[in-house]
Amino acid sequence: ALFGAFLTATSSLLVLYSRQTLLAFYPLFFNSLVFLVCLSLIKKYRASITILLGLLLGITIQIHYSSISLVLSSLIFPLFFIKKNIWAKYYLFIIIGLTLGLLPMIVFELRHQFFNTKMLLAIKSASVNSNFLSFWQDALSRFLFGGNVWLARIFLLTVGGAIIFLRKKIGLIQKLSLVFIIASIIFTLIFRNSLQPPYEYISHYA
Repeated sequence: ALFGAFLTATSSLLVLYSRQTLLAFYPLFFNSLVFLVCLSLIKKYRASITILLGLLLGITIQIHYSSISLVLSSLIFPLFFIKKNIWAKYYLFIIIGLTLGLLPMIVFELRHQFFNTKMLLAIKSASVNSNFLSFWQDALSRFLFGGNVWLARIFLLTVGGAIIFLRKKIGLIQKLSLVFIIASIIFTLIFRNSLQPPYEYISHYA
């Protein structure tokens, strides 16, 4: 956490973000909270906590669309950490919580001709040429290494190698973190053609 805070504080993009709205930073709190709730569900499944998780996801999506990756994380992690016979209840209760959390947005959409939905679809359909690997190395180089692509490549290779060689030694928190990272990668695959520098959503999960 301290190392991550250091990288964020020394990032050149922080200066750029300080001149813009801080709306994209608000999901940081909810990102951590969702992670803790998922961790709690792994240790002991409870329907009330699952509804709370869905509620948090609904609230966070209304703050920033990049929080869709949190929804992906919440859909993926039960497959690895929760017993199979609980899956149906889990997904049912998370849908209930998500609906409750999205209720204000649903009402707004119905009253304003689905304004936000149309905007999200417009962002998704935007045409920007972007290779998946170059997208990540460019985004990480901008966020962590002052635009140095080679340092970003070394970082990616180091992290990837560490995960492969230490996969049998990583603990529960690290495994759950990998699920969140995978969800972010999936999010990238879906939206990468509509994201442009400085790839602001990267800062939420770096």
